[in-house]
Amino acid sequence: MLAGGRKAAERPLIVLVGSSNPVKIAAVAAAVRACGLAPATRPLEVRGVPSLSGVSDQPVGDDETLRGAVNRVLHMQASHQPCSGSSGGGVGGGVGGGGGVESESGAGGPHLLVAIEGGVLWRPAGYGNPGGGGGSGSGSHQGVGELYCMAWCAAKSPLSGTISKARSAEFQLPPALAALVNEGLELGAADDKVFGRMQSGQGTGTIGKLTNGLITREQYYTHAVQMALVPFLNPELYPGVAGPLEP
Repeated sequence: MLAGGRKAAERPLIVLVGSSNPVKIAAVAAAVRACGLAPATRPLEVRGVPSLSGVSDQPVGDDETLRGAVNRVLHMQASHQPCSGSSGGGVGGGVGGGGGVESESGAGGPHLLVAIEGGVLWRPAGYGNPGGGGGSGSGSHQGVGELYCMAWCAAKSPLSGTISKARSAEFQLPPALAALVNEGLELGAADDKVFGRMQSGQGTGTIGKLTNGLITREQYYTHAVQMALVPFLNPELYPGVAGPLEP
């Protein structure tokens, strides 16, 4: 029984996502539900909040993309107090002096912080093919070879533990998209230009277009979030990584 006389199962599990993008928020909600961190009988609040990535608008390479996801989680942790276990009160120390985030249910601060950072990486021409470019490449040699799309997810309990990280699968982007990204466009803007769409990054995404809807951007991100949540499903196997979600 928590302070205020409310059982943990009756209080919503509150998850903050370091983005206002509805696709990323929906992906995190789907992953948390699917993993069982919030059973079907427990209310779930997944809310997008401002966060700073500290990287370029279009991260290039695994290192920069991962750093963006981690920075967003750290920024959220510095800006929002963790769940206190009480039945009331908002989250203090808001982002940018905004006064904090108040839980819609009045249940207090977040139990989990999650960020997703999409990125691209360059690989040698013919990468992986017999007689093609050898080695994995650093993924950051702009304009050289083939351009691939991927994403990193970072997740952390605000109470303790370190940051859990997981990477999505990657897929090659068409040369027309690669050329525009190499010229300085973000992938979403390049997608809109090539395929004649608007705000594709808040819809099915490039992966949705290229797979004819078989894999949407939300599904693509959901898989990465689920993998980042693995330590929270097996805390005894990841000592020091998966901090407790409840006080």
